[in-house]
Amino acid sequence: MHRPLGDSTLLYSPLLFCDVDCNVSMCPPSDKKCGVGYLPDLIVPNGKCCPEIRCGEHSNCVLMKNVTRLHVNNCTSIEYVEVTSCTGHCDTKSMYSMEKNIMMHSCSCCREETLKNQTVTLKCANSNEIPHNYTYVESCTCTPTECVDQKNSG
Repeated sequence: MHRPLGDSTLLYSPLLFCDVDCNVSMCPPSDKKCGVGYLPDLIVPNGKCCPEIRCGEHSNCVLMKNVTRLHVNNCTSIEYVEVTSCTGHCDTKSMYSMEKNIMMHSCSCCREETLKNQTVTLKCANSNEIPHNYTYVESCTCTPTECVDQKNSG
């Protein structure tokens, strides 16, 4: 007998079904934690009633840090500089709307959330020292963006 799992199971989708007759309110809570940069996926294995948490291989939007020397127009930073960037995957989905009778699309991308200007001293080949400004990413977030329509592109 197939029974739908209700919202009380904390599953992301109310369309998942059990392959067995079960009482989901009897499922033990899970304390499984995923590593940094990984998102939990709640799944219901075939033949079981209780959802399990599996750490998805898709990462969320995270701040990456790299320590390097900056090179600009034949000049190099005197000290090593921490350069930051955003990386990861954000939610993208397509869903049919019965009300509007069309496919609805939702897209987001991993982008900078807060920035600050940093200044570093560069030493040039002619021995001159000059200040150089660069942008430092302090935090990242998934930001809604326009989905590209595959039918109208290229």
